[in-house]
Amino acid sequence: IYPHRFFCQRLGMVSSVTHPIDVNADGKWALAYRQYVGNFLTHGQIGAATSTDGVNWEIEYNVNHNGNSPLGGGGIGGCGTAQGRYPSAISSVEYSYAIWNEYTSAPPTCPEWPNNCSDFGGRPYYSFDEFGWGDDMWIYPTDVIPYYHCGMDLWAGSPGYGYDAVNDEPHISVVYEDWTRTGSFLYTSEVVEEGYIIMEYNERLVINSNHLGAYGYLSKTIHSMNDNGQGLIGIIGIFAGNDPDNESCTPPASNITCNKTALFKITDNWGQSWYGDHSAFDFYYIPDEVFDNILSAIHSI
Repeated sequence: IYPHRFFCQRLGMVSSVTHPIDVNADGKWALAYRQYVGNFLTHGQIGAATSTDGVNWEIEYNVNHNGNSPLGGGGIGGCGTAQGRYPSAISSVEYSYAIWNEYTSAPPTCPEWPNNCSDFGGRPYYSFDEFGWGDDMWIYPTDVIPYYHCGMDLWAGSPGYGYDAVNDEPHISVVYEDWTRTGSFLYTSEVVEEGYIIMEYNERLVINSNHLGAYGYLSKTIHSMNDNGQGLIGIIGIFAGNDPDNESCTPPASNITCNKTALFKITDNWGQSWYGDHSAFDFYYIPDEVFDNILSAIHSI
């Protein structure tokens, strides 16, 4: 109704690790965002905007609805009240996607809502335009992780997409922070069939909180992938043993770096394995001498 309004709606940057805007090599745009739906409401409806040329746009309201009225509620979270958070978009060769999280809590009067096992548990969902770009036929919300269970509390998804032209195969992967188990887990597609993401039945702990310092000094995990299967996951943080509150730095951090810095791992096989500096918990990082030179150059200006 108001095609200009999606620019005024929240484009997901409440977290810097989400990807609310994605453009593919063909110049096709996909956007995902939380919608404003009225005063004193949850604003958990997820909207999507797509364009095949960056000029003309198709707007889809409430892609996280479950078959009820798209406007005024009918979302999948908690008895028909949309609770979508942390939206991201993927602009693949054939389809446009929206990926987000929902709260898993639901009142006792909603027995139809499955896995009512946590007040705050994060459950990942996605939707896509099933007949291709611009057809406005988005599927009902589907689990990103088919084996989701109550022990998972997954939030702040950071997706990656790449197209393997050699094997004619798209790859979709997402890194989520688990706020109950702590750490960040990677989920990778086994295959993508007619738009549906079929995830591998395993998860990889790619950021282990035991290797890091105090949580308040860590960013969320960002993830990216290219068409050659080369990818990166990274955070801004400190190593275990670094305690800025008490102004102390002991091993293992003192043997690596006591600075708060960029920590990242890389892959060249679509996330099947990740590597970095083995002596720094398989993270690459900015060495102290480089960090000190940067600060010296800034101070000399």
